[in-house]
This record gives sequence, C-alpha cells and structure tokens, in this order.
Amino acid sequence: MLRVLHDMTQFQIVATTTLVNPDDGLTVEVFPVARGYLVRMTDDDSGGIVGQRIYPLEVDALAYAHKIIGVDQ
Repeated sequence: MLRVLHDMTQFQIVATTTLVNPDDGLTVEVFPVARGYLVRMTDDDSGGIVGQRIYPLEVDALAYAHKIIGVDQ
C-alpha cells in the first residue's frame, strides 16, 4: 500500500539567476538550497543536467555561473 505523507506539489524552487548561452546550447541556473547555493548546468539540446555544484556563498555561486556560461558579470 502506498501512502502519500506529504504533498510536495506546492513547493517549487525558483532560480535566483538564469544565464543562457545559445551558441553553446547551455543554461546555467543558481538556486538557494539548505547548504548555500546550487549552480546547475543544463544542456539545452537534450534537457539533461550536465553538472552541478554547491557553494556556501551566493557571490561565489554567481561568479562560477558567469565563468562557465562565458559571460562577464
């Protein structure tokens, strides 16, 4: 028997920053998480996550996101 203990459909994590590089087909998003800020890289062609890292400080997460997307802050 399967019971739902919590309805998680009402929770949605919203990215604080989204950067897109259409030439490389890459999207980078920064999300607040319990341990700091998650930087997630997504391949736009396949929709798959190609990498993610957690930084304790938002400034470090944003610096990394800008570095890998190839744009200046």
